[in-house]
Amino acid sequence: MASESLAQTLGSLWTPEQNKLFERALAVYDKDTPDRWQNVARAVGGKTAEEVKKHYELLVEDLRHIESGLVPYPSYKVSGDRESGASEEQSFQTELQMVSTNHVAGSVEAHNGTIVCRCRRHHNPNNGSADKTSSSLSPSSSGTSNQGSSTPLPPSSSSDTSNQPASPSPPSSSTTNSTDDKKTSSSSSTSIGFHARGSIGVTLGYDGQNLPSPSTILQILKSHNITNLRLLVPIPDLIGALNGTGIGLMVGVPNDLIVQLSIGGVEACLHWIKYSVLNYINAEQVTYITVGNEVLGTNIAIVNHLIDCMRAFHQALQALKLDSSIKISSPCSSHILSVLMPPSAGTFSPLSLAVVRPILKFSSETGSPFMVNLSPFLRFLENHQGLALDFFLFKANAGTVTDGGLKYTNIFDVMIDALEAAMEREGYPGIKVLVSGTGWPTTGNQVASPSNAAAFLDGIVSWVLQAKGTPKQPKQAVEVYLSNMFAGSGGGSNDIGKHSGIFNFDGSLAIGVDVKF
Repeated sequence: MASESLAQTLGSLWTPEQNKLFERALAVYDKDTPDRWQNVARAVGGKTAEEVKKHYELLVEDLRHIESGLVPYPSYKVSGDRESGASEEQSFQTELQMVSTNHVAGSVEAHNGTIVCRCRRHHNPNNGSADKTSSSLSPSSSGTSNQGSSTPLPPSSSSDTSNQPASPSPPSSSTTNSTDDKKTSSSSSTSIGFHARGSIGVTLGYDGQNLPSPSTILQILKSHNITNLRLLVPIPDLIGALNGTGIGLMVGVPNDLIVQLSIGGVEACLHWIKYSVLNYINAEQVTYITVGNEVLGTNIAIVNHLIDCMRAFHQALQALKLDSSIKISSPCSSHILSVLMPPSAGTFSPLSLAVVRPILKFSSETGSPFMVNLSPFLRFLENHQGLALDFFLFKANAGTVTDGGLKYTNIFDVMIDALEAAMEREGYPGIKVLVSGTGWPTTGNQVASPSNAAAFLDGIVSWVLQAKGTPKQPKQAVEVYLSNMFAGSGGGSNDIGKHSGIFNFDGSLAIGVDVKF
């Protein structure tokens, strides 16, 4: 147990105002910032660098105890709300005092109480001219290897918008006022668009490397009958190229924008949706917005803001009347399962519950799927429990696992049904599982080979397209996204996705086997 409890730490020693300033400062001054704790102390006021560093260490320690179930959540929680009685401009000026332009690229402007940085923007194919400026929320306290931060974001309301392209579904000025703290559920709404049962897609990560041109990517998708694409971060030119093709799009909010978008609230999320997505593609093709990726492996500030950010995005979609066709989720890693065998005993890891439980509650309220990046490869390496490698590669005659009256012939059925059992154990039966990423690497060790990758890819594609469901849920087909579209494009647990690409950048097959989608 921590020597000092979180409640004690946040009591008389730290005021609520100081805690809000503290969390906001962490999002501005990341771990690579010179003199980080001196800058944070200056932003908080009345605290030394040593005191704010100790405060951070205690928060991290308490989070570990909370996640392990040793102590309950304290009543304290930074919500990102403005101080009582403070205007948007006053709140912004408070935040602005924390920002040193030496650490933030470009200039800083006010945008409804949210820090906004001016930056260059991608060419918008919809209006035929390059938009010279756009906005990006300021850097956060951390980033992930598979998440870029060059996403175009909302311009300041004070900036000249005469050259801004029209959004296919523009948020009107009145819609943002209709998103009060209502808990409107859309779980009973009929989903439209591209939520196909038993459908398969590919994931495209982006680490800043040179990707093929949008036209080349589009040609690869079409030639292999791939009808769904997941982008870990928005790539405007590619999104524009997809417009009108019928290819469904899942687009991700980078981990390092979650804190700022959560603080910015519904309006910040509305602008992100418009300027990152809907300016380039019709809303009918957008299927999901994923808020972060495997957030549990990031830091305390991102974890604390995840659900608030997801709710703000859902309310933004409600304001746009798109909440029945575009669903919000946040993909978790397969490590959230601590018990896998037998599948009926599936249990979430105690360390994952701080994230998993709120996501399940949100999914139940909004009709969103529970997204998970499943890695049979990592499961085999870490604990294959006596099962043959062929069982993980969908090969025939690989043996059978019996659980009650159910028989399992591959690890994917086991993992999906273990997730279903774990959700039921938490009181959330019936939530659909969507596999937001899965693959098998071609290099790295003795079981990571092109032949094994080809066997897994062939097996998973056949499994999805047969749409048989699982032994526990035989009538519920599963939507699956393969990681990754290109070898070396990043994404997922332990960078497995970087070595499990389906195609090379020239469009040739990285595994040498032509799998028909």
